[in-house]
Amino acid sequence: MLRLNGLTEILLYSAALLGYLPLAPYLQRLPACTVPAAILFAFIAGRKGLILKERPALLVAAGCFLYYALQFSRHNVAVPAANMLAILLAIRLAGEKSPRNFLQTITLALFCLAASTLFDLSPQFVIYLLLLLLIFTVSLVLLTFQSTAADFRPAPRELRTILSVALLQPLTALPLIILLFFILPRTQLPLWQGISMVGGDRPGISDTIQPGDKSAISSNSATIFRAEMPQLPPEDLYWRVIVLNAIQGSSWVRKTPPVERQNAPYSGKDLQQTIFLEPGRLTYLPALNIPLNIAGIRGGPTADRLFPAAALAGRRRSYSVLSQSSGAPLPAGRVDQVFYTVLPENVPPRLLALSGSIAAREKSNERRLRLLQDAFVNLKLSYAASDLPTGADALEKFLFESKKGHCELFATAFATALRGTGVPARLVGGYYGGEYNELAGYYAVAEERAHLWVEAWLEGKGWVTVDPSSFAANFAEARRTKSSPLLLRLRLFADTLSYYWNRAVIIYDLESQLSAVSRAGAGLRSFSFRGLPWRRFAIGSGCLLLLAAGFHLATRRRATAEERLLQTFRKALHRGYGLDIPASSGLHEAVREIDSEAVQEFVAVYTGAVYRDRSLTEEEQAQLRALLGKIRQK
Repeated sequence: MLRLNGLTEILLYSAALLGYLPLAPYLQRLPACTVPAAILFAFIAGRKGLILKERPALLVAAGCFLYYALQFSRHNVAVPAANMLAILLAIRLAGEKSPRNFLQTITLALFCLAASTLFDLSPQFVIYLLLLLLIFTVSLVLLTFQSTAADFRPAPRELRTILSVALLQPLTALPLIILLFFILPRTQLPLWQGISMVGGDRPGISDTIQPGDKSAISSNSATIFRAEMPQLPPEDLYWRVIVLNAIQGSSWVRKTPPVERQNAPYSGKDLQQTIFLEPGRLTYLPALNIPLNIAGIRGGPTADRLFPAAALAGRRRSYSVLSQSSGAPLPAGRVDQVFYTVLPENVPPRLLALSGSIAAREKSNERRLRLLQDAFVNLKLSYAASDLPTGADALEKFLFESKKGHCELFATAFATALRGTGVPARLVGGYYGGEYNELAGYYAVAEERAHLWVEAWLEGKGWVTVDPSSFAANFAEARRTKSSPLLLRLRLFADTLSYYWNRAVIIYDLESQLSAVSRAGAGLRSFSFRGLPWRRFAIGSGCLLLLAAGFHLATRRRATAEERLLQTFRKALHRGYGLDIPASSGLHEAVREIDSEAVQEFVAVYTGAVYRDRSLTEEEQAQLRALLGKIRQK
């Protein structure tokens, strides 16, 4: 049988690991190694009677506290705090295993787990938290026994009883925890987000495009946002994030766009979507092309339909967007021709010649656009994600030598050619496509879906979307997800869990609470007993009662043979001698005054077995039944 102090040590190390593991990926190298090293030291040193003394432990803790306290700043709170907590946990693990230190260690483990939410608050946090709370309550009960009997070795049956009592406490508190989560008021101030590092390392969409500055593109599958909406054709799934409208040397950059006058109403179909944005460094909010309005965001959009993300920067939030279908143009009556036709440096001469010949043949912007599209198709370009042309002459290599490139090369080459013909053009950056989750009804858009396309201005229509990458014969195949169907289903299922976690927990704020209260109030006001399906309610209630009764009968504890014999013995004494045995009284003491050989023999046989922690044999049970028959005859 396991001693109590051995069991509490196992719980201690388990609690330390549960607090450390979620935090470990975000720790610096030294703090990340201290907790496993401290557990190993405590396990080995404990067998040899070695511990870290209190005074050296205090000095080390004070030194670490000062070291990391000096690293605190307004923009650097989470990392020093996490490293400090990990080292304090390691110091306490290596120290004396007194009940006070034991509880301090578990408390530090809880703080480490809480610190991990500054970096990532995932559904796994709930699992770690519940396990830590269970260990905490079980440890409290075991420490109570250990303080009175350190060498106590509980039998398996006794240990099960102790653990069941300990586990009952957090399980009974769980419904109250869930209730308090939904009803406690939320603050409108982003106190937690102010020190959180969640998503701080995600780069987002670049605000500068330099053709030929990379030989491969990212294949990061991290989700950037989810869009709750009906499923759409792939050609409508352009997510607008940024517009690059100006030239700086040979790079495309963003400048404040000139004022544009809308000369016609939007002609597309209204599309409503709810975006659940992951933390990151996006300058503008993603929205389905072309966004008209975003509810709940202060300030209107820019002239080129971008919505600044400053209000939601670095936070996991949701917002509702009203968009027009991507096939519809963005109306603009007159634009600054000079601003939108400036050419970059190092334009390939053959590309300039192509633009010049088209401009000489056609005067209409729409005809120039069509001729240029045909010319790019005839170049027989292909879409690729690696081995891309680089350097100052990347466009020349892409168009006339390697003939393979990614969306940046396609878009910059086509926009440059359009400007060369005199057609105003600009680049639009964002995302294309997404994995539709039919289970939850949303698109999951990953970082690898980043895309670049072109908008060309046509008289009488406005800004028209053109995706030059689609001129590649293999574009659809190249942008298709490479995962197997099974892996894709598993990934979508995992993403569904994350999606519902974000909806129910992460973005549940004061606005969500007020909305829930408003819906509940409206439901109560419109409630009527007349419309209730009473028959279904009665059938359902009956089925539930039958299930509850069956569960009770199946799980109720049946009395043992010893308990049944003792109960019959008590009734026989009450009927024959008028004696009621108190629950706190022993059998020998209770029947000492009764002058009956059958009674005394029954007590001797019964206690000889039960009081020695063994069950009655078949022979003893038969003997006791015979004695009960004699007692009843009195």
